[in-house]
Amino acid sequence: MKSFAMKHRGLVKEDNQDLFFVKEFDDGSILLAVADGLGGMVGGKRAAEMAKESLNNFNPECQTVEAHIEELMQEANRRIMETVEKEPDLEGMGTTMTAAWVRNGNVCWAHVGDSRLYLFRGDELRQITEDDTMAGFLFSEGELTKEEARIHPGNKFVFQCIGGSGEFEADTGNFK
Repeated sequence: MKSFAMKHRGLVKEDNQDLFFVKEFDDGSILLAVADGLGGMVGGKRAAEMAKESLNNFNPECQTVEAHIEELMQEANRRIMETVEKEPDLEGMGTTMTAAWVRNGNVCWAHVGDSRLYLFRGDELRQITEDDTMAGFLFSEGELTKEEARIHPGNKFVFQCIGGSGEFEADTGNFK
């Protein structure tokens, strides 16, 4: 399997707090992730770096990969909250993260925030994760259409992230 990652600041943001992680293992499996520091919050990029660093502890031999990835996210969360305790001016720093481990055509993933995971197969692009935003929640409940969610004022504010308020529950899953 071949992997590729890149980032782009875009047309609006002055600072890009997006980070990616790509690690290939001896068995041919690969761990991929994106972390996006919360824009407008002091320490967003630092939080993304801490979340990314936590993935260095990934163990491809674990039994429950999705739970293992979430535990690494929780580990990053604890480190971020400890940092905020020591440096109160960083209050509110946080990051989104989506991580996926791919081995032999199987994908196990964990997600928190609004950094999306997509599956591109054949000529179909399918969104796997749902955004942890008010607009994402309203869409998943059938209250908004996809287009309404895209322009909803609540589509920019995540209610779950690593750091931030200190508690989250990652969405997890797998597919072939």
